[in-house]
Order: sequence, then C-alpha cells, then structure tokens
Amino acid sequence: MGIRAENHYCFAASQMLKQSADFVIMPHASPDMSESGGLPSPPGTHLATWYARKLGVPVAMVNKVGRSYKPPPNEIKGRFPGQSAIVDSDGSVRASMDGRKSTASEVCTGIGITVEGGGHLRDRA
Repeated sequence: MGIRAENHYCFAASQMLKQSADFVIMPHASPDMSESGGLPSPPGTHLATWYARKLGVPVAMVNKVGRSYKPPPNEIKGRFPGQSAIVDSDGSVRASMDGRKSTASEVCTGIGITVEGGGHLRDRA
C-alpha cells in the first residue's frame, strides 16, 4: 500500500518491486486546485497505470471526495474529485469512477447492514 504522496516517490515503487507486491492499493487526498490557480489534475488513472505497467500487478487508486478549503490569510479553494480507478496488471483501466456515482439521496435506513444467505445485503433496523 502506498499512502498519498509517497506513491510519487521512487522508494515506494522500488519497495513494492523488491517485496514482490501482488496488488497495489493507493489511497490519495489529491485535490483539483484550479479554483485557486493551482493544478487541475489529481493523480487519476495515470499514476495507477504507471505502477501496473512497471510492477505487472493490478492497482486500485482511490481518491478523497469533497471540498478542500483553507481559510484566509493563506486561503486555498479546491475540491477532491474522487476519480478512483482499478487498473489491470497490463496497465489497462478496468473501471473508473468518473461520472458513475449514485445520485440517490439515501442508501439505507435503520442502524446497520447485515448479510443474508447468498451474499445479499438488507437494512437492519
């Protein structure tokens, strides 16, 4: 697992290669900062694709979702766009979350979620 910025350094990829990683998980908190004059491009699939091709293993890149804000005097405005992706060991993007998120206002009711026979989920009151 490479966490956030360490994914951008050679030591992380080198350690994954040295220790023969079977699968790479890359949690990120990479915002689109174009509203503040910064970089518009979070890591998206290009970093996951690089790792998959170099290491020959599948990669799951997940990015934070929501607002990024720092108040004045050093004000920063941005947003975490998500853009999570699953990349196969050959570097092909198998799934990307761009534009496929649910628009539902509610996903469950009650207190918890339980698994019933056959792997189906139901709400538990």
